[in-house]
Amino acid sequence: MKARIFPENTFFSKVKSGGMKRALANLFLFVLMGASLLLPRLPKLDQFVAVDETLWLPRGANFYYALGQRDFANTFQGGTPGVTTMWIETAAFLVKYPGYRGLGQGYLDGFKQLDKFMRSNGMDSHKLLIISRIIVILICGLTLLLSAAILSGFVELPTLITIVILIGFDPFYMAYSRLAHLDGLESSFLFLSFITCFAYIHYKNRIVYLLLSGGAAAFALLTRVTGALIVPAVFGMFLLELMDKFHQWRKQGVSWRNFVPEGRRMFLGLTYWSIFVLGFLALFWPAVWVDPHRLLALFTLPANYVPTLAASPEFQLASIPATPQIRLPSISFRYFCSYFWKTTPVTLIAILLAISQYICRFSTTN
Repeated sequence: MKARIFPENTFFSKVKSGGMKRALANLFLFVLMGASLLLPRLPKLDQFVAVDETLWLPRGANFYYALGQRDFANTFQGGTPGVTTMWIETAAFLVKYPGYRGLGQGYLDGFKQLDKFMRSNGMDSHKLLIISRIIVILICGLTLLLSAAILSGFVELPTLITIVILIGFDPFYMAYSRLAHLDGLESSFLFLSFITCFAYIHYKNRIVYLLLSGGAAAFALLTRVTGALIVPAVFGMFLLELMDKFHQWRKQGVSWRNFVPEGRRMFLGLTYWSIFVLGFLALFWPAVWVDPHRLLALFTLPANYVPTLAASPEFQLASIPATPQIRLPSISFRYFCSYFWKTTPVTLIAILLAISQYICRFSTTN
């Protein structure tokens, strides 16, 4: 029997085997969802500027210039590292101003220098920013649609539509997925990586899911070092699945020897996933081509990044107000408190429901 790449009940197999009418209906549904995600984000992209975007535009310009000069070491422009954002701005340069890399201006320091140089050469930095935003919108939209297509194998259609609406129209996600910045991209890649890893665990021997999960995890890491949160999440999913299997077998009186092949499958899955992550990181970060130590340094950054960010004046300004009633024990803890402070009520309720559902499920297996 020929193995299928995708499970029988996902969107992909439905399009392939469900008949022409059903395939067209499914395709129309996803086109409709895609339009609902894209159309609200596209208008008036030329009527605002975010402060952080002006930080990354010159970095993207230097990244593009470094690629044009084959100076791969200088494609590292910051500790975040923001590589995916700089690739997007490189694509914007190729669309609008491909000759920028050959003007001999060197590496410019800050947006004012970049804007002045571009104006003196008949180029408009704001047009470049708008193109970058459009690319970000397309990437975030397509990533969410791909995640929805994978999810169609696990949930019913009304639930799937609800998930897409809640995520796609979340106020924070709506705003950040319109910016040529990091957060919208990082969250999109993290979600895709989590969903595809979940799909691999529940559909055996379909390595395409591991490839998608590892690639998305790598892009999340290349976007911002906090993307490293996907690593314990993925390892936790594999461990929880193994524990769940063990409890089921113990309850059914199955021999512990069955644990060995399942443990081997989980170990191989984690190994392949890790290889895919490292492979994508090395492939899409040119600085690693000449300095492989950059790759190792990337995994040590999160330990310092969160406390540094939490101690910054910008973070303190947007954090929980300091009152005698609220005493936070550490800077790192304050970071997570601030996350919950700024998360929407719907998201908090969903997190609590998910945790309670798992606890109930785990307790029934014992």
